[in-house]
Amino acid sequence: MALQADITNRTQVESALNQLREKFGPVGVLINNAAIENFCPFADIKDDNWDRVINNNLKGTYIVTQTVLPDMLALG
Repeated sequence: MALQADITNRTQVESALNQLREKFGPVGVLINNAAIENFCPFADIKDDNWDRVINNNLKGTYIVTQTVLPDMLALG
């Protein structure tokens, strides 16, 4: 099953995970591996690129983890 969601958008994450739960049940394992990188010298990074990396790599991980956490806690 392939699902697509912007992991920085809580509504999209919740929708995708609800589809996953409908087909497979509660989420018991999560591997946060969605990440992006700026391939340029640090001194050349622009604010909008920095924000995109931080939002995806940190906020996205936070949102996905927080969304599946109730399933994992319930599974014990």
